[in-house]
Amino acid sequence: MAINNCCLCLDKQRKIDELEDEINRLKQALGRIKQNEKEGFFGSSTPSSQLPVKANVQEGEKRPKGGRLGHNGWGRKSHDGLGADRVVEVEAESDLCPECGHQLQKKGIEQRSILDTSSTKPEKVLFRLSKRYCPHCHKNFTPRVPGVLPKSLYGNQLIANAITMYYLFGLPMGRISENIGVGPGSLMDIFHRCAGIDRKST
Repeated sequence: MAINNCCLCLDKQRKIDELEDEINRLKQALGRIKQNEKEGFFGSSTPSSQLPVKANVQEGEKRPKGGRLGHNGWGRKSHDGLGADRVVEVEAESDLCPECGHQLQKKGIEQRSILDTSSTKPEKVLFRLSKRYCPHCHKNFTPRVPGVLPKSLYGNQLIANAITMYYLFGLPMGRISENIGVGPGSLMDIFHRCAGIDRKST
């Protein structure tokens, strides 16, 4: 018999019961999905490397970059005239200002130290660049170092030798580093820079 002898009310109550059961099933399924996302497919035994979603780790105090104050660095040291194997004097290309055409004034020497190699043994080369100053433009002009990429610490010949030994002859990076006196990390930076130059040219 229907409640209050009403067939319509009985149908409504049955529909409500079905919907409540479906909601409960969906909640349980959603709970299982969330649990799998949190713990992985193997529950609490899931390795941390296979967790779908890893918990956020609170970042501690970040250490400052670089060495401590007063600590001697381990970077490549520049060499002066006494420590250089060869000193190259580079004169200015012109005594006239390239901006306005006025006469340039001498303003001393700027030194640029690099490592380069003429054969298999690297040599320390010190370039003495003749600087010029334009009193009209108030600008300084320094000639480019021949055979060296801009802001490069190494000469083009050394770079060419390293690339040839690694990519053409297949020598290990460690052996190349021993032969030319350049660390493996610096060699990889050189290779990446040359690859970037090649992409720009194409």
